[in-house]
Amino acid sequence: MRVGLLGGSFNPAHWGHVHLSRMALRRLGLDRVVWVVARRNPHKLGEEMAGFGDRVSFARSVAGGAGGVSRIYVSDIEGRLGLTYTADLVAAMRRRYRRVYFAWLMGADVMVDFHRWRRWEDIVCSVPVACFGRLGYVGGALSSRAFVRFGGFRVDESDGLGLVLMRAPALMFLGGVMADVSGTGLRRGGGANAPVKGGLGGSLPRQASFS
Repeated sequence: MRVGLLGGSFNPAHWGHVHLSRMALRRLGLDRVVWVVARRNPHKLGEEMAGFGDRVSFARSVAGGAGGVSRIYVSDIEGRLGLTYTADLVAAMRRRYRRVYFAWLMGADVMVDFHRWRRWEDIVCSVPVACFGRLGYVGGALSSRAFVRFGGFRVDESDGLGLVLMRAPALMFLGGVMADVSGTGLRRGGGANAPVKGGLGGSLPRQASFS
């Protein structure tokens, strides 16, 4: 099985997460994408944060309402195992699912500060990493410390269908600008973030966790 891991606060989950996940499923040939909701985000300690259980429940509603036969799953593994850092999460997933090929997914805005994550180099050396373009962050992502440090391991996006099977380190940048939606903008309720597609109300079906 080929699985893309998309981690984040999901505060709240929104159409941008769905859009990135659909791109990953199609362009990387994944069987599913798993949203791993952060128990706590050490990089966003000053932000207003909904409770972990509420964020997981709402993410499942959004994933379940993505339309069609959804291959987007939501995991609460960080809460169940008491994890905080992505490097520990990736190690735990690889131990638990030895027959699964994983890739780490992120937007270009996240890649810009990826080098600030604890043991970020361990993540790159553990699983292939796919970075998706986002308006205003493409240049910053391509000149980020991660892409500079591992430039010799960059894979062209034309080989996207084989990325998840490659031995890490393997970094890929995928063009095609992502939807300009952010959790911060949604919480503020303004601008381009206000229209959220997919019907994010409480009536949407919930999904089982990829545990």
